Formats: sequence, C-alpha cells, structure tokens
Amino acid sequence: MANLSIASIGQLLQGEGLDTISKKVRTSPAKVAKVLSLGIPTLIAGMKKNVSTPEGDASLSRALGDHSGKNTEAVGDFLRDVDTKDGKKILAHVLGDRQEETTRELSRATGLSVSTIVKILALVAPLLLSLLGNQQSQAAQAAQPVQNAASPLQLLTTPAQQTPAQSSGLGSLLGGLLGGGQAAQPAQQSSALNPASLLLGALTSGLTSNQSAAPAQEDQSSSLLSGFLNLFR
Repeated sequence: MANLSIASIGQLLQGEGLDTISKKVRTSPAKVAKVLSLGIPTLIAGMKKNVSTPEGDASLSRALGDHSGKNTEAVGDFLRDVDTKDGKKILAHVLGDRQEETTRELSRATGLSVSTIVKILALVAPLLLSLLGNQQSQAAQAAQPVQNAASPLQLLTTPAQQTPAQSSGLGSLLGGLLGGGQAAQPAQQSSALNPASLLLGALTSGLTSNQSAAPAQEDQSSSLLSGFLNLFR
C-alpha cells in the first residue's frame, strides 16, 4: 500500500477483513464497519496526540518499527493470526486515560457491548501499526538518496537542529490521515476528506446493498466522530 489513507485502510479491510473480524467477535460485518469507521480515526487521533511530545514520538516510532515489515495485503490471514494481547496493550497506550470513556461512547453509538468494542479494536490496532510502520519505512527509504547526497557539513549540523518529532514525520503523517496534514487539498475535495465518511464508505462497499450505510448514517458517523476526536485535542 504505497499511499496510505483513511480510504485505503477501508478498502483493505472490506470484504475478507470485515468477515474475519465479524467471525472472531460474533457480530455482523455492518456493525463491525460502524465501529471501525469511528474507532480507526479515533486511534489515529490518539497517536497524533501522543507524538506531540518527543517521548511519545520516540515511543510510537519504536512501536512502528516493531510492527513494520509484515504482510498486510493478505488482511484475512493477518487478522486471523493477530496477537490480541498486543492489540490491547496498543489500545491502553494510545487511548491512555481516555480508553474507558472512548469504548463506552463507541458502545452507545453502535449498540455493541464494551467488551466487543475492545475485541474489535484490539484486532485492528496491530494492523494499523503495521500499516503505519510500513508507510514510515517506505518514506525513510525514499528519503535515503537525499540524505546520502547531503554534504558532510549538512550531515553534521542537521540532526542537532531537528527534534525527534520533526525527524520522524509522524505528526504530519497522522495529521494527513485525519485530513489535517501540511499538504493543501483542493477546495472541491474538502467534503470528501471526512475520515468517517471515507472509511465507512470504503468498508460498506464490500457489503450487500441491504447492509450498506445510508447517507443519513454516514452523516451521523461524521457527527459522532467529531466528538471522539475532540477527546484527543
């Protein structure tokens, strides 16, 4: 997955990904899609808040390194073999003292139990870290030729002038996934950048027509998502 985005994450998870999670937690793919449309952007927002400090940035960079290099294209196999204990640790770290409140609100929004919400997020959290880790690794490899071409003076002075957050680029990457990255977006595309709408649309495109989310449900997801993201600002 060369260009990671909310939409591409949804496209990866649709079909076999949703079916695998659905079977593991014993609930419908449509309900899983609703949880993920709210939960994945919320996890990304939590990570973005974490990397606002040098310590948090360094910690997430290490976690992404540990999860990078894994094959995420065979998403069904990945999710069947995922370590949910690792997933729960990721949730605890990313959501911090907001985990109980976040999972409780997700439960209210979706009608699923808190324990089921936690199971779903614990399955997808390691996948999300692997996707981000692979993206970070690709970006580092792409930047390597530029670094090699730098003069000895630049190599000596540049690291001292950068903070860990600047050198990792995680803040920009995560902000871009939430539609708040540094790159300017065309005005006509702004309405399509809502993370909940993008993810829910990609996820439900793999469902049958009678399971697909209606526009009103997407609007409700967008409104709910705004509340979740405010937890991490």
